[in-house]
Amino acid sequence: MNNRQTDANTGLGEFKRRARQTGRFVTWWLLRGAVKPVLGVIVAKALQQSVKGRAMAPWLVLALVGLCSAFGPSKQDEEDYEDVPINKTWVLSPKVYESDVTLILNKLLLGYDNKLRPDIGVRPTVIETAVYVNSIGPVDPINMEYTIDIFFAQTWYDSRLKFNSSMKLLMLNSNMVGKIWIPDTFFRNSRKSDAHWITTPNRLLRLWSNGRVMYTLRLTINAECYLKLHNFPMDEHSCPLEFSSYGYPKNEIMYRWQRSSVEVADQRYWRLYQFAFVGLRNTTEVAHTQSGEYVIMTIFFDLSRRMGYFTIQTYIPCSMIVVLSWVSFWINKDAVPARTSLGITTVLTMTTLSTISRKSLPKVSYVTAMDLFVSVCFIFTFAALMEYGTLHYFTSNRTKKTKVSNAQHHKSTSLLNIRPGTSLLHMNHILPYHEEDDYMYECLDGHRSSSWSMERDGAEGDSVGCTAPLRMYRYHPAAITKHKTNGH
Repeated sequence: MNNRQTDANTGLGEFKRRARQTGRFVTWWLLRGAVKPVLGVIVAKALQQSVKGRAMAPWLVLALVGLCSAFGPSKQDEEDYEDVPINKTWVLSPKVYESDVTLILNKLLLGYDNKLRPDIGVRPTVIETAVYVNSIGPVDPINMEYTIDIFFAQTWYDSRLKFNSSMKLLMLNSNMVGKIWIPDTFFRNSRKSDAHWITTPNRLLRLWSNGRVMYTLRLTINAECYLKLHNFPMDEHSCPLEFSSYGYPKNEIMYRWQRSSVEVADQRYWRLYQFAFVGLRNTTEVAHTQSGEYVIMTIFFDLSRRMGYFTIQTYIPCSMIVVLSWVSFWINKDAVPARTSLGITTVLTMTTLSTISRKSLPKVSYVTAMDLFVSVCFIFTFAALMEYGTLHYFTSNRTKKTKVSNAQHHKSTSLLNIRPGTSLLHMNHILPYHEEDDYMYECLDGHRSSSWSMERDGAEGDSVGCTAPLRMYRYHPAAITKHKTNGH
């Protein structure tokens, strides 16, 4: 009896040794990726036969032990799976049933308190962040804000969510978001934020077996962007997007950028309109407040304004109005209505263009580059109008002075420029002054009634006096010549 037991033990030990060798061989063969499905079918068939026979042979137990040691996951395997893409995770994994996932989730959530952050009281929770920019725009310069559509991802480790399973990753929907702890991240310079809920909430939760959690959601944000418009419309801006924890200070939560943390989509479909996307950069800083020190993550989007719209709407029209105002210099100076109407029209047009150019800007108190250009154009058009007004004033004044001087000269040298009310005037030795006219006069005294006459220049009237009435004639050079020829 003892000999039989000794032989059985010896045979069992030999079989175990051979089973271990077989297990190593199977492991090597599995690495070659050739017979794993075949062995799985063989073992399953053997188990089925053993259950039916209500007995399990010792060699089957040893075979199962060898297969488990060969197929079981190792630490190295977990490290290898860490960065493997999701679509390759299940290549060599055994089939997992829905009941297994449900069992894992129920076990993880049993006694889980989602009000407490991971590793509370031990060390800060590190949140790795990444942003995928779907689109930017439009930019509103009047309200100084811009619209951005992003996919925002946060990754952290929660030791309470570790699980042992052949699955390395659980891809869960938005229903699990409210059951675990989520960082209280908010966007500091956001005026309005909208999460997308059609057709389902655009949120994603991924859970790794080592406790790694990734939470992703889609957001549309209207964020503040302070625009410095001194060089408008040749200005460039850096519009920030800031986010941080709302309630956890630096010693509770630490934010950190992932590798390739900010990526952008195809820019051809962005609605920037007046702006061109130049580039982006991300920074990390610490804000000191009364409630503590908070880590602030910032993304700067560099934008440059396009000048095409303003060249067509403002620069070219203003330049043409200035040139048009110079046309009045070629119009006759005596054409007062034409030159005046042209000058006033150009000034009013420049005023209208100045008002229109300001509608696309906020009411800032400083002068922009476009304001300076429009002001210079307005000065040119206004100066053209003032130039003609000044010219017309001095020209008219000089003409009046010339007429007055001529009248005074005639008053001192002529006694013939008289326009009497009747044809016969008794002057009483005095000939009153009057403006130039077309009349001549004849003295009707008894001595020289037929020989004395005065023409317009009054050359004879200075030396000859007439005490008799005067006879007035219409001045006509031909009549005077005839009169002198006939001796009358």
